[in-house]
Amino acid sequence: MIAPFGVRQYLRLLGGCVSITLVAFFLSSSSSILSGHFLGAQALTGVALAAPFFTFCGFLTSLIGAGTGINYSLRRGRLDREGAESVFMQGVWTVLFCGIATALAAWIFRDAFISLMTSDEEVVRYAVDFWRWLPVGLALMCFSGVLYNCCYCDGDTSFATSVTVGQCVLTLAVSFFALRGGYGAASCSAGFSAGYLFTCIALSFHFLRRCNTFSFAWRFDIRESLTIMKTSAGDALSFLGDTLLYVLLGSVLSRSFGPAALLGLPVFVFVNEFLNYANGFSAAMQPIVAVYFGERNHRSVREVSTYIFGSLAAISVLVMLFLLVFPRVVLLALGIEDQSAEYIVRVAALTILPLTLTNLFNNYLQLVEREKLAVGLTVFYWFVLPFLALLVFPVFGEHGFWFWGASCRWLGVLLFGQFMYWRYGRSRFPLLLDREREAAICTFDLRLREMEVAVTAEAVAKRMEEFGVRHERAMKARLLVEEALMVIKERNGD
Repeated sequence: MIAPFGVRQYLRLLGGCVSITLVAFFLSSSSSILSGHFLGAQALTGVALAAPFFTFCGFLTSLIGAGTGINYSLRRGRLDREGAESVFMQGVWTVLFCGIATALAAWIFRDAFISLMTSDEEVVRYAVDFWRWLPVGLALMCFSGVLYNCCYCDGDTSFATSVTVGQCVLTLAVSFFALRGGYGAASCSAGFSAGYLFTCIALSFHFLRRCNTFSFAWRFDIRESLTIMKTSAGDALSFLGDTLLYVLLGSVLSRSFGPAALLGLPVFVFVNEFLNYANGFSAAMQPIVAVYFGERNHRSVREVSTYIFGSLAAISVLVMLFLLVFPRVVLLALGIEDQSAEYIVRVAALTILPLTLTNLFNNYLQLVEREKLAVGLTVFYWFVLPFLALLVFPVFGEHGFWFWGASCRWLGVLLFGQFMYWRYGRSRFPLLLDREREAAICTFDLRLREMEVAVTAEAVAKRMEEFGVRHERAMKARLLVEEALMVIKERNGD
């Protein structure tokens, strides 16, 4: 049986989107990997102190980049071309401002932030060295997020994937040769910045490609910025939650269990950031579900979304089982010899399934214009529960602290699922779609050949009459559908 059109489009996008997120994870972790192998555990810990700034840039990328992509796709689905162009340009202006502001904050508050995380002199020295090129890389990282979302919206994932591979090669090459040259932890931030500079330049060429649908229009409207940020706030706030989580986690580990326990921070961050592969599923889902929902085609929204959630759940279970059985893979990647860190890997692995599915559902809520519910889910799941674990569970000891932190992730899914069932009822749970509206929708999946165009137009008229539409109106609809499909066929050739 041939899969429906929406599912086929999703599968076509998925490979590129997931590969990009995995390469992005590798890039964000490359500084930790290289510093751990070349400079030792103290350098690894010092570099890991910058993790909150990486996730904060992820917050801005999601808030502005994903918000721009979602609103652009929704307006394209409603045939609002001028509105789509306005959203795109406002996203560009907004990310430029936020990227520069983030770089300045990282430069100005460097010393205060590092002293908050640790007082170990050796770790501080490595952290300061790593910070040398970090602000530049953070600004470029923010801007590249919007460019990637432009490629996603146009389905140009093969080009984006090739650019990401080039970025990966350049980042590793610059970092590796600088480390071999004796430039210390600054080598990693230099490679990170060089890679994102290449990415921003290369992705800009998308706007010269034939598949590009974006148009530049010199306008500025602060209301569009607020619309963009409102749309993706639910998903973006999860990155802000991780930012604060890493800051408090580093502080709690150092002060409650001693400086040696701070080595658990890069291990936890590595596993937690790897879970961003779920963002690849969200990116592949975004243009398809947003356009279907913009058309109010709830039947196709349910069909595609059900497939996406099922495929992500299957992948997440496999990843979880792999890390539970082979936790040393993470330690080898980071160059850590302390076997006690295996416990942290296993506990973090237990959170993979609830975290990835909640992340995807959060993105889904934004696509179906349930922004307030998405924000509520984020505040509850990424702020209230983790910080409750951080503030209360250190009294149970170091092992108990990690275990109860993982338990909160499962508890959060159960509690929010119960709330959804109680609030919206069995008929709308869990996708919040109107089943009566779905019953009135008929979809036709066909390849545009002359014979199939005529057959489809006839089938449309027949279905309309079955729904009580007068024969004269159904015949007008038949002619309209036939003419529209023939125009599409003529303009696209084979």
